[in-house]
Formats: sequence, structure tokens, C-alpha cells
Amino acid sequence: SIKWDITLPDAAQVEPSIGSDGTIYIGNNNGYIKAIDPSNGNEKWTYTPTFGHPRGNFGIILKSNTLVAGFENGWVIELSMSNGEVINSINLGSAYPSSNPNNEPKIQSRLLMSTTGKIYVPLVRTEDTDLIVALDENLSVIHDFDIGIYNLLLHAIIGLAEGLDGSIIFTTKDYIISLDPSNLQKNWHKFYNTFIGDKGITIGANGDIYVETDDGVVAFDHSDGEIIWTFPANNPKSISLVPD
Repeated sequence: SIKWDITLPDAAQVEPSIGSDGTIYIGNNNGYIKAIDPSNGNEKWTYTPTFGHPRGNFGIILKSNTLVAGFENGWVIELSMSNGEVINSINLGSAYPSSNPNNEPKIQSRLLMSTTGKIYVPLVRTEDTDLIVALDENLSVIHDFDIGIYNLLLHAIIGLAEGLDGSIIFTTKDYIISLDPSNLQKNWHKFYNTFIGDKGITIGANGDIYVETDDGVVAFDHSDGEIIWTFPANNPKSISLVPD
């Protein structure tokens, strides 16, 4: 039976994040973020966006006492877990303006927080090349990687993951790419001719990388990106990968 339910102002783009005390944090297409008591579904607090024309929240990263959320219109905002008040923010649309001011840069997929506390943001620029932007714990830009030829201005949604060696792995268009976390310089890249795009990335116990593709699953060597094996599937959309 249903224990409780809530109504959001608009649809949620991604599944909620769960705090260590069980609190449920969920955002939606209008840019609102709600903290929900898991015992009864009551709202602990609601963050109401006040910047520009807020659009979809693409996931929430939980830190020790704060949470970090990325928004489609290029904002990254840090909120207090206790009351939802804004602690810090950065507008990546201003930091990386588009050559066409009518097409602002966008965040359209999940952010990643590494084990070192850096936050990696996939930034889509409609008339320019896309970027992976690294932020420090104060939400200041420290590095960026121009995706350039690896998505050929097709703006595929980017998947991000952290390797066991700390490398930053991402997929876009027909490529999987590994970056050095210290400076976001490329370690290696591998072309794969079945669209990868926004498919999930799973890191195995030995560090190897498993990616869902349009025709199944591919395993890549974490050291150089070479293909280890492929597994075809008749209905790859039904595949869910979990670490071993």
C-alpha cells in the first residue's frame, strides 16, 4: 500500500537524492527543490529559485551539510541541508557565454562530485563547443575541458563518472574519454561507432569501464580505453548496470 505521496510543481528530470538521515531531496523542471521527511512525506523546506528564468534541475549532489544543484540555465547553487538557504552560487552561463546571446549555455545532465570534492559540470553551448567544467569546494572554476571534435556540435547529453584511479570518464556522441583530474587534460579517448551519448557508465571493481550503448554493453580498459568485450542486446534500453 502507498504510505504517502507528494505533488511536485512540475515533472522531475532525475531520481531524488537521499541524505544520510533518510531525507529525500528532489528537484523539478521549474527549478524548485524540496526536502521531504521520509517518515510521512511532509516538506521540511522548499527552495524557490529567484534567478532569471529558472528551468529544470538536473540532479542534486549531497555534501556533509550542504547540497549542490545544477540548473538548465547554467546556474550551480549550493544550499543548506537544514533549511534550503543559498550558501553559494555560480552562473556558468556568464562564465562561458555563448557566441549567440539568445542561446545561453545549458546544464542538461547530471553533475559529478569526485572523491576529492571537486564538482564536474557538463555545459552545453548551442552554437559553440561543449565543456566539462571543474569547480572547487567554493564553486570557483579551476579547470575546463573543451569537448570540441568529440561531439562535433551535436550536443549529445554527457554522462560523467569517476574512475577508481580518480580519472574523470565521460561519454558524448560516439566517444568515451578519460581526463586527468588534476588539470582536465585528456588521458585517452576511444571512438565507438554505436551512439553512446547519455548512456550510463559503470566502474567495475578492477577499474574497467562498462557503458550501455544503443546495441548492448561495451567494456573498456580503464588504462587506455581499448575495448575488452562487447555484449549485444536485443533491447538495450532494458539494461541496468551495477558495480560488481
